[in-house]
Amino acid sequence: MVYFSQGSFGGPTLEGAVQPWPILAATTTLFLTGLFARLFPIYLGAGYRAWPREQFRLFDQTLAWVEIAGRRIHQVVLWLTLLAALAIQATHYGVAFETREIVVLALIEAALAVAWFYEGRASESMAAYYLMQISAIACCGAIRRQLMLTTSFWNYEYDIWASLVFSFGLVGAKQVFEVQPRALRVPLLTTMLALPAVALVWVLVHGLGVNLALLVVGLHSVMFAYMGKADRESPYNILALSGFVTFLLVTFYFKLQFRALHAYIIPTGLGVLVLQELFRARIQPEARNWIRLVTLAAMIGSAGYYALADTRYEITFNLTMILLCLAAMGLGSFLRIRLYLGIGFAGLLVDLGSILYKVLVKMERSSRMTIIGVLVLVIGAVLVFGAIYYKTNKAKFDAWVDGWRRKLSQWQ
Repeated sequence: MVYFSQGSFGGPTLEGAVQPWPILAATTTLFLTGLFARLFPIYLGAGYRAWPREQFRLFDQTLAWVEIAGRRIHQVVLWLTLLAALAIQATHYGVAFETREIVVLALIEAALAVAWFYEGRASESMAAYYLMQISAIACCGAIRRQLMLTTSFWNYEYDIWASLVFSFGLVGAKQVFEVQPRALRVPLLTTMLALPAVALVWVLVHGLGVNLALLVVGLHSVMFAYMGKADRESPYNILALSGFVTFLLVTFYFKLQFRALHAYIIPTGLGVLVLQELFRARIQPEARNWIRLVTLAAMIGSAGYYALADTRYEITFNLTMILLCLAAMGLGSFLRIRLYLGIGFAGLLVDLGSILYKVLVKMERSSRMTIIGVLVLVIGAVLVFGAIYYKTNKAKFDAWVDGWRRKLSQWQ
């Protein structure tokens, strides 16, 4: 009755049958009817049953049925109302609503969010809490779309800022909803984890630029790092490290225009090594060693390709390999890991040899032969004096070597 009273169906087409206002008016009536069915047994049922009557009428039978099936009626009505609201919002996405239409639509979806919240709390239903979030998002989306169609107040970039505010709001309230029932905690956690991906996809789809993409990745990485700071084995640390590595890769590729392979393998390898150190208690020692070996070999090997094998690049690429090898040696000494120390030292020697070779190649033949002769003489002298020193201080030298051997045997 409400639908037909609010629509105009006099034309030869069915255009009036799909106008927003009649559907919204009927949907509002349906929602209020379901709400009455839900609240009547709780607040009005006892008074109604005590009301004296001489004859049992049709509305008495209807209300008696509502007392029995009121909650089920309310659930069905909530589903129908939500589907109708989402359908009218989707079909009129590109057309601005009239003032009364957008007000009613926003109120319906806000009321649905509240209704689904109470439904979830009453039945401990996870699905109800997910539908609560869908209703709330639809309400904000309807208002946002109306502002974009009727004013210049809102744009796609503001969507990203709004998602960031909401993400950090969830993080700030995490301690509060951690004590909530699992049915509510899981949907909120799902939303918190999905928002970074949705925001990044939104940036890419609408072409909002690299700077905004880096902002999304960087801030969410900081957010996850804060959430995982209390537990080194927290899954949030995986997300935080993945975000930081992605931030570096995007910066190198789009902002700094690096096209060298090691610019992407080294940050990725560092992330893998940090993760295996964070979760070392869950990884077998043999597996840890293989992960370290493969990762460090890939990092030094990618840097070594440009420094040693590819003659198109300048000697400055050797500096990258030197720094990487020194970092590996320092990390090996700090963490007491022999593999880092050995591979770093080997790579350092090879790189220094490469630098010497490149310097000699570019010199004149006479200067080159002079330097090679000096090097051979120095190496020979070092070997001779080293042998003499070893013979005269054999006990002391062997004790020093044994001390280092015992020390290194305690390392991983």
